Amino acid sequence: MKKIRLEIVGIFSNHPQEANFTLLLGEISGYRKLPIMIGIVEAQSIALALEGSILERPIMHDLFKDTLTKIGYTVEEATIVDLKDEVFFAELLLDNGNQTLVLDARPSDAIAISLRFGAPLFINEALFSQVSGILIPKSEFADKGFELASSDIQAPLSDTIITNLENYSVKSLKELLTWAIKHEDYEQAALIRDELKRRNE
Repeated sequence: MKKIRLEIVGIFSNHPQEANFTLLLGEISGYRKLPIMIGIVEAQSIALALEGSILERPIMHDLFKDTLTKIGYTVEEATIVDLKDEVFFAELLLDNGNQTLVLDARPSDAIAISLRFGAPLFINEALFSQVSGILIPKSEFADKGFELASSDIQAPLSDTIITNLENYSVKSLKELLTWAIKHEDYEQAALIRDELKRRNE
């Protein structure tokens, strides 16, 4: 399985009255992004790990790390491997020097635990190509009636996730292409141009 390495772009509250968050992931060597919905407990745990904060009493992911460490295992990597019925699946790769284990996990748990081990995060390349999007600043298309494919990502995100270019009109794609070239984002421009060529535009 070919994999792409990811990094955490940020954690965003979707709505003040709802206890869920958007974890925004991005490829390290490119421009594509992936939003994943997570709960408040997982969001707090990931935020604590990113900040390097240590609580007086261990939370679940701290306890899991301490348990693995005491029995001689480390987490080598976390990988988002599949999407079924709109649910992402991840795996943790464990190693003790003599044996490797692969554990099934939710992406939020896998990320929270791998951060505590300083382990890298990956995603199945084929899966990422299907579900990733392009990050476009909202301000660039304000008041232009621009079509947004990802309506589930709302403020306070300062940017908009643009996914599935095949869903856009030619006019909107050309707007995107103009924006990408203007900002010298040639990788993104190439992706948009490929979609236009596919339509013979």
